[in-house]
Amino acid sequence: MRGSPQPDMNLPIYPPSVISALLREAGWTQARIAMEVGCSKASVSYAIHAGSDNKITKKISLILGIPSATLWPQRHAVQDLSSSESTQK
Repeated sequence: MRGSPQPDMNLPIYPPSVISALLREAGWTQARIAMEVGCSKASVSYAIHAGSDNKITKKISLILGIPSATLWPQRHAVQDLSSSESTQK
């Protein structure tokens, strides 16, 4: 189905503040994730808010034991839509 996704698809199940709190509870800081992944703390913050960097989001997903598609459903909905449109061409 073409068109823009329904508005509620853009509302994350886990808002960035909850992801950050879960990371802190697990003993992880953005600085520690940045050091382990090899990026800046700002990149980690951006990934938490947008789910934008696969390497960072995979690390966060592993730390929390929550699938990336659950943490950032809006990102995966857009990717799924893009994938289905490209296969229809």
